[in-house]
Formats: sequence, structure tokens, C-alpha cells
Amino acid sequence: MNTEIDTLCESWSVTTFRPKVWSCSEKSVLASEVPLAVVMQGPLKKEDAFTEETLRLYRATFPGAQLILSTWENEDSAALRRIEELGVTVIKNSLPKNPGPYHVNYQIKSTVAGLEEAKRLGVSFAMKTRTDNRYCASNAGDYLYGLWKSFPVQDGVSRKGRLLILDLVTRLYVPHHAADIMMFGHIDDMHSYWSLPPSNAQKPLNGMRVLGDLREDYVPEVYLCENYLKLCNQPCDRTLENWWRVLADFYLVVDRSTLGFFWPKHSYGTEHSQTTNDEVRNLALCSMRDWFNIALFDKQCPMEFEDIADQPLHELLS
Repeated sequence: MNTEIDTLCESWSVTTFRPKVWSCSEKSVLASEVPLAVVMQGPLKKEDAFTEETLRLYRATFPGAQLILSTWENEDSAALRRIEELGVTVIKNSLPKNPGPYHVNYQIKSTVAGLEEAKRLGVSFAMKTRTDNRYCASNAGDYLYGLWKSFPVQDGVSRKGRLLILDLVTRLYVPHHAADIMMFGHIDDMHSYWSLPPSNAQKPLNGMRVLGDLREDYVPEVYLCENYLKLCNQPCDRTLENWWRVLADFYLVVDRSTLGFFWPKHSYGTEHSQTTNDEVRNLALCSMRDWFNIALFDKQCPMEFEDIADQPLHELLS
């Protein structure tokens, strides 16, 4: 008898419908209070005109924001023209010679190009997103800016403020595994975070099997985070004690549900579902609730990373 499966069969399942095509009913009613650029980077997602329709949505839900698409010179020219007609600034980058592990160098190059255009346009804040996911909430720009303003950093000399990131793939128990899917912050801090050398790390041929594999240089999230820490003259000890300090001092974790996050990736209907004990497994995500406990109440991690480094992925914590 499989108790876990039986429990799931007795659970409620909640479904959210996301429209494929933007409609006039999806918009921000309130005027924006922040000079913002939304920098979308990556290759066009052409199925259902996903990238194009996302930018149509953002034109309505990020009122007054500069919309920037930083993509590749080999993308469909007709689709790019339609996007430009929406008032979106399109940047066509040449492809990096070395993609890096998990194509991190593609992400770095297209993000930096978009942020540099945002700086040229004179905005103070930027939200970095991807072409293959979408944020459906209205007035998200002011919400993120409000959070940024409400939790100032202590050392304002080296940086202007925190970097806001998603709970999705921000790992509680993997040192320096900060999500790179979405990021919001002051334009100077954002540019500093993404202006780093291309990665030459080698991805292992056998893939990731145990938790310790996720804290290595070839993991994009770790590579990006640790380069920023070095730039800020911070220690990069790959311990959970240091990681929770970094979470508390440098980031602010935002739950993706508050932004209406949607990522039509693979079997998205089941991939993003969660069970009741995900929070006590070694790949647990850092929720905004977790971040509050760590940052505001100085909670300490109850274990050392070396105690769990050899565990298979998704293992229950003891």
C-alpha cells in the first residue's frame, strides 16, 4: 500500500486557466509610480505566439514601462517587426561562440544587452524576465518596487538595494542557488549582477544525481550569485550558514503566485504541482514566508550542507 499516493488521491486539485491571447480586460487600472524597464531575454517562443502575446499583455499591465526584447539576430524578422509595432525596443544579438553550461552565456549576453539599453533609456529600475514565461498580475511593477523600497539594505555604499527573485528554483538547502528566472532591482545593481565573464565550466556528462551536484560552478544560478558576491567583496563559502546570510542581506524572495507566474514548459499541468511535504525535502524552495523568517527573525539553518550533500534529489530531510 502506497500511503503517499493514497493521500494524493484524496486531495483537492485546483486548476487555473491562463488565456493564450491578450484581451483588453487584462490591464493595470492604476497608473505606475516607478520608472521601470521590463527586459525580456531569450529566443522567441513561437507556439501560440507566446512571446508576442506576452508583450501585448505587458503593454497593458506595466503602464508606462519601457519594454525591451533582447533576442537573437537569427529570429523570425516578421515576428520581430510585429513586436516592434507594439512599441517594444528589439535588440538582435549575435550568438555567443560558447553557450556555456545550460546555455548560461546566452542568458548573460542577452540580459546585459537589454539592461544596457534600459540604462540608455534612463530608467531607474528593471525587471528581467524570459521569453518563455509570463507574469499575468496587474500592477506588478509597483508591487515589486514597493517591496524593494520597504526592505532597504544596510550597506548602501556598494549597492542601491536588494535584488528581488522568485521562489521557484531558489533552493533553501543548496548554497547560492538563487533563481535567475525573474529579477527586479535598481538598474545599477541589476547591471552589476549580470555583467560577468562568460562561464567556461564543464557540465558533467552523468547529470545531477545528488544534492551536492547543485552547488557547483556549472550550475548557472550558483555561478551568477557567487560572481555578484565577489563583486560586493562578500565571502562565497558554500555553506548553508553563509547562504542563509546571503538570502537575508542581498535578496528578497517573492512568491510566483503573487505575480500570476505561468511557464508553459513540458507537462506544466503537473510539473508545477506541489505535495504537502515538498517543504521538508532537500530541494525545498525558499518561499517568501521562509525569507521573512530568515531575514527578519535571523533564523539559522538547522543542518550542515555536508550532512545532506550525498542525498539523492528530492529526498526527505531527517
